Amino acid sequence: NKEVRYPFGYGLSYTTFSISNLSVKADDKLVAVSATVKNTGKVAGKEVVQIYFCAPDGKLEKPAKELAAYAKTDLLQPGQSQSLIISYKTDDMSSYDEQRAAYILEPGDYIIYAGNSIKNVKEAGSFKLNYERITEQLTNQVGLPANYKLTLLTKVDSKGTFPTTPPIKAEPTASGPGQGAGNDSINATKSPGEAKIKLKDVYEGKAAMQDFLAQFTDSELINLVVGLGKDYTAPVFGAPSSAPATPKEKVVDLGRLGIPAITLSDGPAGIGTNGPNTAFPVATLVACTWNEELAAELGRAVGKEAAAANVDIWLAPGLNIHRNPLCGRNYEYYSEDPLISGTIAAAVGRGVQSTGIGVTYKHFAANNQEANRFDGVDTIVNERTLREIYLKGFEIAVKSSDPWSLMTSYNSINGSYTATRKDLAYNILRGEWGFKGYVVTDWEGDGIYTIEAIKARHDLVMPGFAGQFNYVLSKLKDGTLKRSELEQSAAGF
Repeated sequence: NKEVRYPFGYGLSYTTFSISNLSVKADDKLVAVSATVKNTGKVAGKEVVQIYFCAPDGKLEKPAKELAAYAKTDLLQPGQSQSLIISYKTDDMSSYDEQRAAYILEPGDYIIYAGNSIKNVKEAGSFKLNYERITEQLTNQVGLPANYKLTLLTKVDSKGTFPTTPPIKAEPTASGPGQGAGNDSINATKSPGEAKIKLKDVYEGKAAMQDFLAQFTDSELINLVVGLGKDYTAPVFGAPSSAPATPKEKVVDLGRLGIPAITLSDGPAGIGTNGPNTAFPVATLVACTWNEELAAELGRAVGKEAAAANVDIWLAPGLNIHRNPLCGRNYEYYSEDPLISGTIAAAVGRGVQSTGIGVTYKHFAANNQEANRFDGVDTIVNERTLREIYLKGFEIAVKSSDPWSLMTSYNSINGSYTATRKDLAYNILRGEWGFKGYVVTDWEGDGIYTIEAIKARHDLVMPGFAGQFNYVLSKLKDGTLKRSELEQSAAGF
């Protein structure tokens, strides 16, 4: 029963503000909140108006308050006022019902609040719904199995009594992808000559993707799906890159097919793996601005710097949820709130991609601790919690910024590695959200599930290990992996 010192949304300024003249107009489609913000202090400044709602408790338990929308004012001089209208979709107040596999709005009064933190708000109005409404019909995908019984532990013993999965290792094994010769052996396959259909022809609608892929040798197809090495700046495929750091491994030259080299660079505070570059503010700080315009400006700066360094795709932003202050990578994630995480990440992504450089949202999904995440964390979570908290930020970012790429995470969810879950990487991502980019594994996470990741509709397994090409080729030859499955991964749809 103690008040928190810094409630969600709290922030100081060099000046003070008042928020008044609150009103709400709402119908079945839209909720619009009007507010007047006045600078009551002595210096210029900006204020954030935050809109929260409280949905009626019915069949589904609801939070006391949930962030629905927000807006940042212009720079207001002392005594200056600004009127804002902040709107959001009425359907955004729905909750996920696992029994019906649908988002629903339950009947009752939806109370709307406005203020500058979750504690410092006033009731602005309400919206009454007289009937239950299904806002989106889906299918349950990644939740707990029907026969799963979750045992709540009151104590973790010294041996670590909690759900675990086998460790992910990139070391050579007798039968795994680490065994065999290095990538030098890729060049053993001779090129069949110039291709009649080039990638550009598919892009311009002059040829079908299926006909384009039919020209690939098995070696070329595997080279397109399996990464090239542990160097973050190595090209994904094609001829050696002009980037400062080029891979030592030899690669199949896909130039005959019109496929260029693609160079990646890790984030999160700039393209730090491609030589000395700007250290931009970390994600958490960017989210604390509640300023999408500023976030997009940062994204444009990152994109311009990436272009100057011959980088094609930035391996960021990361937008996992802050769940514990001890998470070692909280700094590269935005917030404990999925709306802030999704909207700010999307703004950064749009900024980067406006310069012609791609982004990679990560780590998909429920990667919320650093300790043991590479060695077997299994996130046990039901479908509603997963969709409303852990996936929601990704959903917002994917739908509003059209990212080039998305990276799955190391951890398992409900007993299966995320990289092996077609329900996550394909059914939800492409089927429900309309994602059109490519899906890549996290680095060195594919050491034991390369084939499973390809079957789960990943388009790229990274970073590639010695002998991995031969391993995939052997599974193609013995029928474990089908050529059609490789072509699906290469096509990216």
